[in-house]
Amino acid sequence: MDAALDFTRIGLISEAALGFERRDPLSCFRFKSVGQELLCLFVREEIEAYWRAGNQSGKTFGGAALGVALARGLKELDGLPLPKVRTPSVGYVLTQTYKQQSTSTQAAYLELIGDWPHHIGYVDKANDYISTIWVKPDGCKSDDHRKWSKIVFHCAQTGRSIPGGRIDWAHADEPPKMSMWREVRARTRRNSPLYRWITATPLDRNEWEELERDFEGAYLVPLQRRVLLVTSVWDNEALSKAHIDKLMEDWRGDPYFDARTKGGLVDLSGKNPFTNNPDMAAQLGRWIKKTFPPKMVPVQILLERDTEDGRHVGNLLVEYEEYFPYEQGKEYLLELDPAQGINDPYHDPANIHVFLRERPGKRKLVARYNGFLGSYGLGFLGSVIGWRYNGAIMNIDMGGAYGDAALRGATQAGYSNFMLELIEERANKAAETFRIGYKPTGPKKWASIGDIQRAIMEDSIFIPSQAIITCLLNVTVDEIGRVAAVKGRHDEDMTNLGNGLIDLDRLGVTSMAKPVQPAFHDAVNAEMGRTVVPAIYRTIKRPTAGRAKPWSRR
Repeated sequence: MDAALDFTRIGLISEAALGFERRDPLSCFRFKSVGQELLCLFVREEIEAYWRAGNQSGKTFGGAALGVALARGLKELDGLPLPKVRTPSVGYVLTQTYKQQSTSTQAAYLELIGDWPHHIGYVDKANDYISTIWVKPDGCKSDDHRKWSKIVFHCAQTGRSIPGGRIDWAHADEPPKMSMWREVRARTRRNSPLYRWITATPLDRNEWEELERDFEGAYLVPLQRRVLLVTSVWDNEALSKAHIDKLMEDWRGDPYFDARTKGGLVDLSGKNPFTNNPDMAAQLGRWIKKTFPPKMVPVQILLERDTEDGRHVGNLLVEYEEYFPYEQGKEYLLELDPAQGINDPYHDPANIHVFLRERPGKRKLVARYNGFLGSYGLGFLGSVIGWRYNGAIMNIDMGGAYGDAALRGATQAGYSNFMLELIEERANKAAETFRIGYKPTGPKKWASIGDIQRAIMEDSIFIPSQAIITCLLNVTVDEIGRVAAVKGRHDEDMTNLGNGLIDLDRLGVTSMAKPVQPAFHDAVNAEMGRTVVPAIYRTIKRPTAGRAKPWSRR
């Protein structure tokens, strides 16, 4: 009899607990993944958060929990303080299709509202398509739902733009149309913050391309008040190991496997030479998680300016990215890709990469510059960076009309440690004739693509720059077979990385212990206190592509 009473008491307690959870689901809400917590933390600081995650990673549920909490005007969620939002508030929820909205997004919002006082307005009640949910804020005494907070759903399937009005927060579930999302960003109230977050699994490049561009360089570290978060299905503590194992079996062989499991970017066009192989795409995903923000180092340089009175040389303060400081006794390679220096969407930026010359597996990018600096100034900047890295051997892209100006800027700065290339284009050239730098050709670029692919698969170099990896994710093969950046992006980071990998293999790691008689310009540099590298280590015979010689490009 007592046992029966105990079972009855347990049943009543359980029923009461379930009833309480239905009446106030957020009081029982607990974060189940680091992504859900980070989302709240960044949004609270008025930073727009883009949470890219695999299927069933808890992203939609976590985003909906934050939206319902703001609609109710809660001060905290599972112990984390929330931003203070006026009540009643207005929030927009953006979805891609009505089917996705009905079965996923609005279902999560309704589950987290539970039996808390609310009122639903439908755009199509027969199909369960909701237009608006009115939610009673905590502490509100009015029973008129028109005085409650509003959660308004906007489905891109309708083809309509975001209507006018002022809102307090916005949540896009799955990649939004960027025209709609930019319209959302303009809906802020006067002198009030607009809290925004995006939760998405990236399945279609046409959907995530523009979005990724808006959050480029912001992985885990906010950049211009935007941040990118990436988590996997294994980060969701609400899923059992048995369930995850079953998901892995169900998704095996799926071309979207990397996106579904890890939130990785998938491009099924097959035109990106670094993501058309799933293993290579997964490795790039691991690389980007190891990136970190650089130290910005300011340096004073000289640059040429054209005025009405002619060409003049002036001073300019610029910054370059330092990922690792120089190491005493180490040797470095500096790849310099000059450009015209015009800052618009149609011209490439100038680019510098500095690599530690080590054996594969210990190589790493140590410094980088990317910006719209003229060729002369870029050459001068390259010489300053080169001196800081123990007189790094400099390789200059001499293609086009910009290489000569960059070389002039470097030599006028007193630099003399340049890489040489054997001239083979013309038969009447004298034997063993060399040029400073190199001239890019189609075979050379394809050789550099192959070296990048091998470095990714072998994990033989450390690239701490998120911008370089993003560049690799955003190249494609065009109509005539060239590997180039997709529309709206640039490929100079890919070019410099590929050339750097080729040159690192050729140069190897040499000893500088052998004494060599200095040349005249070395003596001048030594007298002026500049870094001097013996001439024997500057003269690197590097032939062009197409000849079966020991150092020929593949």
